[in-house]
Amino acid sequence: MIPYRDLRPHLDRADWTIGRRAGDPHGGTLHFNGPPVAGAADVDACIRQLQADARYHMRPNGLHADGIQYTYAALPDGTIAILRDDHAMLWHCANHIGNMHHVAIHIPIGGAQQPTPAQWAATTALFETLISRYGWASRHAIKGHREWPRSDGKPQKSCPGPILTRLLEQWRGALAGAATYRVAADVALIREGAGQQYRVALHGTARLPRGAMVVADAIVHGTPPAGSSDPRWVHLASQVGFMHMSVLEAP
Repeated sequence: MIPYRDLRPHLDRADWTIGRRAGDPHGGTLHFNGPPVAGAADVDACIRQLQADARYHMRPNGLHADGIQYTYAALPDGTIAILRDDHAMLWHCANHIGNMHHVAIHIPIGGAQQPTPAQWAATTALFETLISRYGWASRHAIKGHREWPRSDGKPQKSCPGPILTRLLEQWRGALAGAATYRVAADVALIREGAGQQYRVALHGTARLPRGAMVVADAIVHGTPPAGSSDPRWVHLASQVGFMHMSVLEAP
């Protein structure tokens, strides 16, 4: 059983509401803080950060929202904090569909901070609980914030950051063990995410020639490249980034 803690009475709220969904949520979106959180391994410090987030989200120079824009937060001791109702529409990912139909799951860490083992275990247990509760089709109903294109056409934020994105990709499609592939294209690009919309990785070996060998530690579903309907991308064990399955072959 996941331990829950209702923080709603302890968070500032406006006297109005963005709205409520007509039906159940269709999925969940993972978020992080962005900048590092002072005392990220301390429960009380994380609660203070969430209280500050609620005030910031309500400010005119913030989101000018109706309260905190996360539904849940995973605390470092493995407790899941309830911040808003599952059916509340929130302005959390700058995408109309995501805001309307996804709950927002937040981990109060940032920068190069890692979630505690208990924190990540509680997060994935919450994912599984929500998938079961609402009948979502698969683990791919859980997205990272940066996977949503912004409705205003501007560049999306990097949230939930490379560390949580890596963990999320692993959880959605981890291999049982490492697998080795050979590059089958004349030149294969390594990208920062599972799709051509992501930049080529800023790394000296981000462009690999035919015959180069790579080791993958996860297969994930992303955006198929032009001319393909295959959503499979591999995440490289070197942590450099992702390559589409179409440019790889078994050795």
